[in-house]
Amino acid sequence: MLAGLSIALPFVASVMSAVIPRRRAPLGLTAATLILCVQPLNLLWADDLGAPLSYSSEAEEPFLYLGTSPYVNVYLAHLIKHVERFPTALSCLTPEARTSDTPDLADFSWRSMKYREDVQVCLFRIASSYSTMDQMEEWMRSQGMRIGRRTFSFVRKDEVSIQGYWDPGELGAPYGSGLLFDTWISLISNGISMSVRYADNGSVHSTYVIVNTK
Repeated sequence: MLAGLSIALPFVASVMSAVIPRRRAPLGLTAATLILCVQPLNLLWADDLGAPLSYSSEAEEPFLYLGTSPYVNVYLAHLIKHVERFPTALSCLTPEARTSDTPDLADFSWRSMKYREDVQVCLFRIASSYSTMDQMEEWMRSQGMRIGRRTFSFVRKDEVSIQGYWDPGELGAPYGSGLLFDTWISLISNGISMSVRYADNGSVHSTYVIVNTK
């Protein structure tokens, strides 16, 4: 019977690895804890997301917050260092994805996100790379987020927002580094909202990352 198990177990393991999506550990966890705390990473392949319209850049699609560039509004000047740290959509990806012949926007480098504003800028880069809101929602799903209802601006009815919900208890902190930061975010937050607002012409008007405290 033991001999039969020794043959069956590798077969079961190979089947499970074929059907279970690729997974990642929350930020800050070491390889020693990986087996104890694994989390979803890219649940969709590039073909499921659809090819990006382009790989956006600051030169072609400047980062905007509420439709305004931080370079022209003194109250947004604190965002400039984050814009310059991530000047292109490719700069938001893993090192392996950046050097690929066909970079996959699902290979997002969460470990490179040190601050909430880093995520905010990179959300803008990714959203600006896709041609439709549907593609951006699929990208959010590929990162493990739950998708909320699309909402319309109270000020301008022609502006639409899509929203993803990040569960730090399940996925770890989406920015920062270290197990202590992961734990702190999990303790104070019951979810992190990441949203993209589109103007009436379909262009990205603003992005938001909001920690919903308990």
